[in-house]
Order: sequence, then C-alpha cells, then structure tokens
Amino acid sequence: GLSFYSSGRAEKAVTALQQSIQLMPKVLKPHLILASALTQLHRMEDAQAEWEAALRIDPRSTIALDGLSKSLLAEGDYGAVIALLHSAPPSEDLTLDLAQAYDHAEMLDEAAKTLDLAVRANPSSLRLSEALVMILARQTHFEDAAKLAEKRVRLHPRDLKAQELYLHV
Repeated sequence: GLSFYSSGRAEKAVTALQQSIQLMPKVLKPHLILASALTQLHRMEDAQAEWEAALRIDPRSTIALDGLSKSLLAEGDYGAVIALLHSAPPSEDLTLDLAQAYDHAEMLDEAAKTLDLAVRANPSSLRLSEALVMILARQTHFEDAAKLAEKRVRLHPRDLKAQELYLHV
C-alpha cells in the first residue's frame, strides 16, 4: 500500500492498505497512510474513520490528530477540533489547527493565548509568529502585533515572509 501511495496511485493504495489492516488491525502506520490516501481521494468520511482508528491505537499520534483536526476544520466543526486538541501533545501543526479553530469559533483570546505560549516555546517559528500577529491584529492589538512582527524581522532579516508580515501590520 505504501508503494502505491508514494507513487501517487491512491486508489490502488486504498485496497492494499485495507487488506493490510485486516491482517494487522492494531498497527498504526497502515491506518495513517490509508487516511491520507482517502483524504487525497476526497473521501472525507472514510478518512475521518481511519484517523479515528489510528487514534484508538495511539491517542497521541500527532499525524492522526493533525489529519483529523484538518478534516474537522474543513467541515467547520470547530468545537470538535477544540475538544480534540485542547490537551494534545506539543506540535506546531496542532497548535496552528487549534488556534484556527478558536479563531473561527470567535474565541480570539484563546487563540492568542495558545499561540503566545507556542511562540514562547518556539521563538524561531515564523508560522506561529505569523498566526499570532494575525490574531493580535484581529483583536485590534496593533501595537503588539507590530512589535512581534518587528521581532520576527530582527530574528530573520533575510526572510521575505517575515518582512511581508511586518509590512502587513
């Protein structure tokens, strides 16, 4: 299944991975790859079921948590994302997913707190800083947003994205 998936043949990968899962239902990797293949084929309900199956095997799998949260975000089920990720293991992708759910749920203070903690833990992350700057700007905390964006430029003076972020604010 992995070779089919890696070569871009998601349909064939699905069949092979389903067979693999029948033989070894408690092995995490086939569930993760199958969920990814199903997502690629836009079979979102089936993909969600596989992400959930993967999480039953390993509840702290950041790949499965990220896959399921992105699927739930696409559906607009922000409450489910918040419930899923509020105590998730530290991960940049999961933090961004959680902040996005808070943002869409109009819980901007929670989004800002989540991102602020993550930026403090990982000050070199441009993705986290960018998300926090955008949330601060939405909260009309323009001075804080500008300070953070300026800090990003000082840390990454040659990074065009950091410069764009600073100019955006």
